[in-house]
Amino acid sequence: MYKTHPDVHTPNGNKIIWRYMSIDKFLHLIVQGKLYFSRLSKMTDKYEGTVPELMFRKKIIEILQSESDKAWENIHKEKKYLEEFRDKTFINCWSIDRDESYALWKIYLSGSSCGVAIKTTVSKLRKSLEKVKGNPDFFIGEVDYKVQFPIYPPNPQQLCVYKREFYKYEKELRAFFVMEDSAFNENPSIKELDGWNVDIDINTLIDSIYLSPFTGGWFEASFRSIIEHIKPELVPLIQSSEIKDE
Repeated sequence: MYKTHPDVHTPNGNKIIWRYMSIDKFLHLIVQGKLYFSRLSKMTDKYEGTVPELMFRKKIIEILQSESDKAWENIHKEKKYLEEFRDKTFINCWSIDRDESYALWKIYLSGSSCGVAIKTTVSKLRKSLEKVKGNPDFFIGEVDYKVQFPIYPPNPQQLCVYKREFYKYEKELRAFFVMEDSAFNENPSIKELDGWNVDIDINTLIDSIYLSPFTGGWFEASFRSIIEHIKPELVPLIQSSEIKDE
């Protein structure tokens, strides 16, 4: 079920969003009907879901100056809380933009010439997750690259949509959920996973499918045949309008 939170800004439902991916990830999405949510603690950016360092240091100093016999114990609790929060949180990332991004094509295909981008809207993403019963409660929020946390610790939801300004070119939107303590603690194997597959209604999610601007004509024809065989009801492919490399 979709949830709202005062610290999570969900854009207008008509906002266009994009998800760039390799061919294997796209096929997994349409064959399995599952959207992959990455564990926050396993993201490439090691600062994902962390409290800004200066803010955390200030809190540690306050604890040490309290002259409490349990100062170090309280510091340990603070660190454990933040570590567990990052382990229990799973996110799925999109980019908010009216048009394709040449830079994001290059980044998310990691040097490969073959890939696709799904074009949809914020509303369709929400509805596609809501249509499947049994999915975890989730939030959808635009990432804030200049957020100021008024209190410590910040709300967990706020940490999920905070990112360093270094990444502002991504114009990121996130769908995310925080796993319940009971489910997380009763299943030790979950702690070893890099991510979690969430069921989704594919036909509701996908508005358009764009083929990478770096693919050759031979691949386009082959890929169309694959899609028509696996999921004929999907919308037709659109060749990217981005200029190819010389």
